[in-house]
Amino acid sequence: MRHYILYAVVAALMIVVGGRDATAQAVFFSESFDAVSEPDFSDSVLSFDASWKTNSSSSSPGSGANNAVHTGSGPGALIIGPVDLTAALDGTISYWARRTSSYAADSLIVRAGFDGVLFDLDVFGGGLPAVASSWEEIAVPVPDTLLGSASVYLLFNGRGGTSSGSNIRIDDILVAGTADPGLIPSAFGFESESATWLQSDSVFSVELDLSWPGPDTLQGIQFDLDFDESMVLVDSVLLGPDLLGTWSSSWEASVGTIRVAAVDLSPDGLPPGPHSDVLHVYMSATSPVASDTTFTLGLSGILAVSTSAAADEILLPGGTRSLGITLSPAAASISLSSLALDFGTVVAGNSAEVSLDISNPTGSTSLVFSGFAFESSLASDSLSAVLPDSVDVGSLASGLFRIHPDITSVGQLSGTLTLYHNAPGDSIVVDWTALALGGRGDADADGVFDVADVVASLDASVSFTPPDAEVLHRHDLFPFPSGDGAVDVRDVTLAIQAILRNQWPDGSPLPVAPSSVPGSPSSGSLADAGVFKSDAFRLVKSNYGLFVEAPVALRGIQLEFRLGSPISFQQPTKTGASLSTFIDAGSDVHRVLLLARADTPFDAGHLILSGIAPTEMELISGIVVDTDGAKHDVVAEPASLTDLDLQLPSELITVYPNPLPLGQRLQIAATAGQVQRIEVFDAIGRKLYSSSNMVVFVPADVFRVPGFYYVRLTEIEKATTISIIAAR
Repeated sequence: MRHYILYAVVAALMIVVGGRDATAQAVFFSESFDAVSEPDFSDSVLSFDASWKTNSSSSSPGSGANNAVHTGSGPGALIIGPVDLTAALDGTISYWARRTSSYAADSLIVRAGFDGVLFDLDVFGGGLPAVASSWEEIAVPVPDTLLGSASVYLLFNGRGGTSSGSNIRIDDILVAGTADPGLIPSAFGFESESATWLQSDSVFSVELDLSWPGPDTLQGIQFDLDFDESMVLVDSVLLGPDLLGTWSSSWEASVGTIRVAAVDLSPDGLPPGPHSDVLHVYMSATSPVASDTTFTLGLSGILAVSTSAAADEILLPGGTRSLGITLSPAAASISLSSLALDFGTVVAGNSAEVSLDISNPTGSTSLVFSGFAFESSLASDSLSAVLPDSVDVGSLASGLFRIHPDITSVGQLSGTLTLYHNAPGDSIVVDWTALALGGRGDADADGVFDVADVVASLDASVSFTPPDAEVLHRHDLFPFPSGDGAVDVRDVTLAIQAILRNQWPDGSPLPVAPSSVPGSPSSGSLADAGVFKSDAFRLVKSNYGLFVEAPVALRGIQLEFRLGSPISFQQPTKTGASLSTFIDAGSDVHRVLLLARADTPFDAGHLILSGIAPTEMELISGIVVDTDGAKHDVVAEPASLTDLDLQLPSELITVYPNPLPLGQRLQIAATAGQVQRIEVFDAIGRKLYSSSNMVVFVPADVFRVPGFYYVRLTEIEKATTISIIAAR
């Protein structure tokens, strides 16, 4: 619907003596902002930013009621139009304005342009009153370059005040001047050929426009308005602004037709020129519609008469005589501030919440919610929500969502949240994520179940001080899944078996590890043995077998890899240490788990896993736990050989007994085929024994007196030296 007037003639036609052309004073554009409710703008406002709105708290001396308000310290643009100046010979741009004292008088700039985008013509550079807090009418001439243009747009650019409460107001924007009726087409009819009627508007109005070049003056007009009475009822036909005063109208309804007559009771009549909105037709729908439905209004039987004594007829050719109206059901719209919610970290059994902004930006009725559905990667998770009952057109509300993971929830959780509403589509889906800490098996409460949790539960199982009640569920796995309220070796064993088999005893999957936690899935191919890095934990394949390199002592190791050839794993020699392995036959994945007691951890350096080097190996994931409980990733990366790799790892050699009783031979156990030479030295470096044969002992008579001895074993260029003590 239009809310502005094009070419409304406001004064009588002036006939210039001497046969010169007739001219008329006309209004080319008018906007009072009163046709809408605050804070909305009418259709004559092409665009505006968030700092502009309509408001009625301070009425202007003109039309009063609503006016346009710019608020704040930042700039803001309001664009109106189009203004049709095709028939304009001259004109004036005027408006009422008011400002607060914190808004400078020269900080409203008015510019003009022809496309609503580029405004390269300055109209007024200081468009506000000189005195604050009072209304003043501002008027400037229409620049000559705008005359004759069919599409002119005006930009009101508020520069901003000195505080957030600064504001300016403008009202009753008027473009008026002299029109050449000869440039005005002859027409009577609807403004356009089609229109849309939103069902949310209970009453719909249609405007009829009239224009002709003269020279006759119009005294009266009559016509029929045809419509589909099954769709619409005509409630009234009222006079427009140009006919108010001395004009009178009458109308009568028949089946599907309204006959309308309007006449000027004075002898003056309506002068030639463009007249917009001479008559207003108001309609209501017979019943609501479920989908878009189109019907037609038609004009027929048009009769116009002049002010002559003979009531001569005036021909009114042209104009839009048929209007197609699409009746659309009232519809809401929905827009969310995000389609992905992240609850962050939340301790299992507790809750976390996030807020989601919900708006109804283009709806014609309120957005109403009928509920929501929550789907999770773990069925034990739950979600509650506080949703607004409705979101009105153009407003913004906030929905508060709360996730409450069960105490069995661990790791990266995800799922979808579906909101059901009355906007098109009926529902909208939001993805959500959360990281649950401290659930079942997550003994160290870091959001992942791994060897670090086994180490923590192992220590808890031998402690005489049981875990606190609020954290007991993290350790208590046996009997699965309910537990028995205690922590012992059965819980530790169940945890070990779950890690090796990568599933809980009931076949359900282990929690998904967050990507930021050490030990989360990663892969790499093993190269030959390389540099030992003081800041790295590595899985090393060398000529001597498979090792874990660590710069610090370790409590636990968890590895997952694929092998190119079968190998056997070697039990650790540390007191209280253990190694567990499992082969997933379906995927050929090997899982290895090593644990050490708190008082006898695995030493820093090389820890042997197998004396056999696999031909190929792909590391899937690896994690170690140091004596402080900190976790580190295990990596496999190519590196060049160094002197360190020339050192034969002592884990391949066993000499016993040590200390050695005098008179007893020294037993030597080494991986077959590796040791090429055995030498024994005393404490001052004298060689006492040497053999290049593969022997398994050193004769007893080599160790004649108590003291320190050194046994050196060599394989090609690699060697290691082991000290022993001989005693009586």
